[in-house]
Amino acid sequence: MDVKLSVVRIISGALDIDEISNMASLEVIEKFISSLEDNQQEGYFYLTFFGHELQSLIDAESSKVKSIRNLCKQGKMFVGPWYSTPNDCLANGESILRNLLFGNRIGRRICSVMKIGFSALDCNNNSQLPQIFNGFNIDTLFVPVQRSQHIPAEFYWEGSDGSRALGISNYMVNLNLLSDFSILDEMINGILNEDNYPNIPIMMVENISSFGKSHRFSEVIDYLRALPEIEVEQISLPDYFWNIKETVSKHSIKTLTREAIPNISGEHNEQNPECLYIMVKNSQIQHKLQYYLEPWDIIRMKTLGESEHSEIESLWKQLLRMQTVINENMDL
Repeated sequence: MDVKLSVVRIISGALDIDEISNMASLEVIEKFISSLEDNQQEGYFYLTFFGHELQSLIDAESSKVKSIRNLCKQGKMFVGPWYSTPNDCLANGESILRNLLFGNRIGRRICSVMKIGFSALDCNNNSQLPQIFNGFNIDTLFVPVQRSQHIPAEFYWEGSDGSRALGISNYMVNLNLLSDFSILDEMINGILNEDNYPNIPIMMVENISSFGKSHRFSEVIDYLRALPEIEVEQISLPDYFWNIKETVSKHSIKTLTREAIPNISGEHNEQNPECLYIMVKNSQIQHKLQYYLEPWDIIRMKTLGESEHSEIESLWKQLLRMQTVINENMDL
């Protein structure tokens, strides 16, 4: 019995676009889009965590906004739902909600936002996530966790308020860190040792800055296709989830209720002194935004008819973007 590997190609590595005038950074993402327009790359591509960069393209009136819109219509590119990559040091419900809110707003200015959730947190996935994602009409989640008897390949994840999402546990390969194929061999051996062979999703993560400069993705695909008992397909996330939904509609699957789901390594960085320091600072900033600036702005609006909502929203976005810098520059 052959194992079918459904490969999902994820573009990561948020660009450091802090100002619209930073044309060098804009050039990177525009070059990436051009390569897709010219059919230089096969597969489907996801700008899942690039809300900030998309906003920069919109503000710069880049011609690539129309290109992204066309690629989305062709079903080759998917955007959203995040504004920026979440970070463990700012992983509470309010910050996740704001991140998704800004990402959805920006994505809708270009095309339909992909209604599939993906948790990028290294810390445990809080049981509140189904409720938050449901608020954005997202009822399917990709969760990078270690499979076990308790956490199967497909499961329903139910929050404390009864919100429910279909969760898919997946394998992940970081192409930027893949020095040889021994990791792939270990992964395939683990899959073959499972009692039954479901349709296995493999998420391959590739940094946008090195996109097109390396043939690593093609090499990995060719290597997997050459293995016995392995069938490889490239599939879009929406199509993959529709296939899974059709499958689970025919039989019952496990429901995890009010549970925090551990990450793929089972480890997180809350004991790291640097992370603890950043968490405290993030909490202080968020507290001032949520409980001082925003309430006073409402009072100002009610009494004077004036508001600084856009400035406060900008501060929220800066806070979220700071976490991306932490992701890229600190080994937490």
